[in-house]
Amino acid sequence: MDILRRTPLTLALSLLPLLAACAERSSEGASPAEDKAAPSRGAAPEAATPKAKMPKRGETPAMAAAKVPGTAAAATPPAQPGATTPAPASAPDKFVPPAELSRFADPNQVPDADLGKYHVTFRCSIDGEDVGTMTFDLWTDLAPITTRNFLRLCDEGFYDGLSYHRILREFMVQGGDPTGTGGGNGPYGTIQGEMSEDPERAHGYGVLSMARMGSDLNSASCQFFLCCDESPSVWGLDGKYASFGRLTSGVETLEKIASVPTRAVRSREASTPLKTVRIEDAEVVEGPAPTGETIARPEDAVDLGGEARKIQVQHVLISFDGCRIPGVTRTKEEAEALANDILAQVKAGADMGALAREFSDDPVAETDTTPGCYTLLNRGVRDRAGERSALKLQQQLQKEFAEKSAECRAQMTAGTLTQEDFNAAIGALQTSLQMRMMDEVANPREKMVPAFGDIGFGLEPGEVGMATYDETASPFGYHVIRRLE
Repeated sequence: MDILRRTPLTLALSLLPLLAACAERSSEGASPAEDKAAPSRGAAPEAATPKAKMPKRGETPAMAAAKVPGTAAAATPPAQPGATTPAPASAPDKFVPPAELSRFADPNQVPDADLGKYHVTFRCSIDGEDVGTMTFDLWTDLAPITTRNFLRLCDEGFYDGLSYHRILREFMVQGGDPTGTGGGNGPYGTIQGEMSEDPERAHGYGVLSMARMGSDLNSASCQFFLCCDESPSVWGLDGKYASFGRLTSGVETLEKIASVPTRAVRSREASTPLKTVRIEDAEVVEGPAPTGETIARPEDAVDLGGEARKIQVQHVLISFDGCRIPGVTRTKEEAEALANDILAQVKAGADMGALAREFSDDPVAETDTTPGCYTLLNRGVRDRAGERSALKLQQQLQKEFAEKSAECRAQMTAGTLTQEDFNAAIGALQTSLQMRMMDEVANPREKMVPAFGDIGFGLEPGEVGMATYDETASPFGYHVIRRLE
């Protein structure tokens, strides 16, 4: 059941479509389904002494050592440019574990309590062109099994040369598969899943998490993904996938990777990159990860013609008979006269909240301290933090609706509530929940009555205006609007 019906203010805004619960997206291989992370714990890092890197595929120990900064080696040559069509099988030579295993393979050598002394860096390329380095702080105290496995693979050179085989701009980028197909595992088998709904491990932009096979929570091995947006799909991963760290620098690099064009190959999602995106080098560095960079998806550049990205307004709706709102009997002429009178009163300093309670034909909740207030987002603007709060509110309202409607059904079954009274109670509950949603959630301008946004965004803070009746632009009547901020 859709718990909301259309209000006079909106043309097609309803709670469930606006904040639809995340639906799992299927794909072959170990992949997160589309279902703010804890802050970095490190302070400004001290200069760390580079550790001799473990040999990677095809390297001798001397070649690996030559890559350590400060030695007499030349830089590793860039990878050859990739093909212009997807090449999932772009895996390097098969990884052979080194004779000298990583120190992270032995808890006696590096105890769990000492895992937090290290962070990881990824130097990445797109079609052979260096696109910078990302650094990660690992949540070693919250996910010791996962982080030890990741540190070991990085330390042994397993990730060097591997690709990001799955990219979804509004969701995540996935890599670490030695086959480049999404179906490969690491050299040491699978690990125990460390899923958690702890807010400190919440999925969000820049959060590292482990991919897994199907519904098996203990099937993660080497494939990981990095969230590159804030969305219901990302937030729905909490408790289902093992998050284990977060980006602390390198947003520009992540954005370049996440923005690589993709196409669909043997699946419904367009996630196969059309360029070769590689981890050129994964390094384990002793010391805290560098901090100071804002870890958030940059705002999309939107030409708003000088208008604000986000505003808050308060309004009074004056409707008339024939304007789609049941129960309104005044004529159009009476509505226009009343709207002009209210406009004059507000300009003269009258309390708009009181006028909304007395005259507005848009429902006003008795408990609403600022009736008629709405937050509007301009066209093309997203409020990611607000969307997450809205999702939580939606879940709360769905629970309240289920509980209260069950009570009404029980009363109707017991004969203490008639069908007519049941329908009235459910209708009142729908209106109440919808008004709470509209009050607390930012509303996209394109979902609103056109004239409402046109007038609202055209006002300066404190100014008052009116959207006059129009069958297309303002079909519910006259809106007296004041911009608050």
